[in-house]
Amino acid sequence: MQDPRIVHSPARLLHGRNLQTSMRDGRSQIEVPAAWQRVLGERLLENLPKRREPQRLSVAYGAVWDFRPDDLSFNYLMGVEVLPGSAPQPGISALLLPEGEYAVFCSRVARSEAEFHAVIGECWAFALDDWLPRSGRRQRHAPSFEYYDERAEPALAERVIELWLPLAAA
Repeated sequence: MQDPRIVHSPARLLHGRNLQTSMRDGRSQIEVPAAWQRVLGERLLENLPKRREPQRLSVAYGAVWDFRPDDLSFNYLMGVEVLPGSAPQPGISALLLPEGEYAVFCSRVARSEAEFHAVIGECWAFALDDWLPRSGRRQRHAPSFEYYDERAEPALAERVIELWLPLAAA
């Protein structure tokens, strides 16, 4: 995997469905894909009002927030970017991705659904266990997120995602 590009991103407001899960016993590896299947099957993200880019139905975020190292639990929001100041509908969660510097990792190509899930895990492992320790940088206390766009469409023979890791000031 290649080292990331470093970008400054404006704040983004997400609306979507939140999942509370844990890395303990591989729970999140089962629960997150299952939750995505439910969200996509319900067409929840497509039907959210005030989407920032309503014409780009492929764009979605998987944001990890409130990670607790003591029990490996975290929240995972599956959502889309909405217009600033938009209030969520009942049953929908909101999450602000703050402005700041991010390391942006592009995954390797996945050629099957099973490989796609493995590639996401590899991307996280490379970012947190390889690049971050040797980079001399520190992760900022803010949500990290997976960014899915047209390159991650299930119908594609070769799929990739981006992982955005918030960085503390250098």
